[in-house]
Amino acid sequence: AWRVVAVGGIELNDDGFQYQSVAANALKGRFAQTSIAYYNTELSHGRLPAPLTTFPAGYPLAIALGMTLGLSSAQAGFAVSLLASLATLIALDRIARWLRLRPMGHGALLVAFAINAVAMHYATSVFTEALFTALCTWATLHWVVGTHELAQGRAAGARLLLGFGLYGAAYSVRYAGLFLILGALAAPALEALRRRRAALALRYTWPGLAIVAVVMLRNVGGVGDWKGGNDKSVWNDPWPILAKTLPNLVNLAFGSVSRQASVVLKFAVPLAAVLLACAIAAYLWRLSRRAAPAAQAGAGHDGEIESRRFVVYAGLGLLLYVAGIAYVRITSVTAYDVRMFYPTLPVLLALAAL
Repeated sequence: AWRVVAVGGIELNDDGFQYQSVAANALKGRFAQTSIAYYNTELSHGRLPAPLTTFPAGYPLAIALGMTLGLSSAQAGFAVSLLASLATLIALDRIARWLRLRPMGHGALLVAFAINAVAMHYATSVFTEALFTALCTWATLHWVVGTHELAQGRAAGARLLLGFGLYGAAYSVRYAGLFLILGALAAPALEALRRRRAALALRYTWPGLAIVAVVMLRNVGGVGDWKGGNDKSVWNDPWPILAKTLPNLVNLAFGSVSRQASVVLKFAVPLAAVLLACAIAAYLWRLSRRAAPAAQAGAGHDGEIESRRFVVYAGLGLLLYVAGIAYVRITSVTAYDVRMFYPTLPVLLALAAL
């Protein structure tokens, strides 16, 4: 409420009007079509409304659902973003309970997300970020918990199906969800090298993969490109892009930093990367040593084992997502700013609390 009053209403930008147009057309029976065509792919159809493939249609369809309740398109978009942000907060609470965080860490995790300036911004704006982040966070929760239960010999099929289905739903909101899906697939595949049972989780990926296939096939059928079109063959210098990673993460956590501080942070990237890798390796080594006696004793629900799995699975997904958006920026003209990093905030906060 404070954010809405402070900015004088619901925040919109070019993409926000695009989503509203697609939602309005959906209510008229025109699925995933926009009357605001400002990308070459949509303009190439030579008509309005034009099929939209530059963005997936998940968020506009959620707005259309809200409009059926009597809300305006802007109000519906705001409602979706606000409810999605609340859903993310609930997911963080579930993650904290599953990890058995101490009360101080549990409370700090929830407060850190609730008062985060970037989170408040997207919770009160007509952007895809809030819904995409909520779906990603819940997907990560169910996928990590499900693979843990499966490793413990318990029934986890429904949870795994739901988790990967949510990954697919996230892809239908933003194409960047593909990088999270790759991370979710990589974790059990790597674990299967040591424990064959871990590979069983891959049997439950079909709901999410089906959603991805439907979206890609529609793009191929519409514009001949599974990525949705608007491809521009470029190659940007990787170093300046990668050097923005740490400043973006700092901005995500604390808000915008000064130009001078940003320059310092760019030079700190290599050192920070090495220190982070060493810290994760040391943490996993400690957990493996402490978890071994519990596993030998037959413990089925040990906090150390759960923490290790969350660090490995969520951490691998996080790394692949960041690597993916960095690669897209290097090979295209897309942005590489805080907006791209916002979906990582819940997992980053959970890892920090852990």
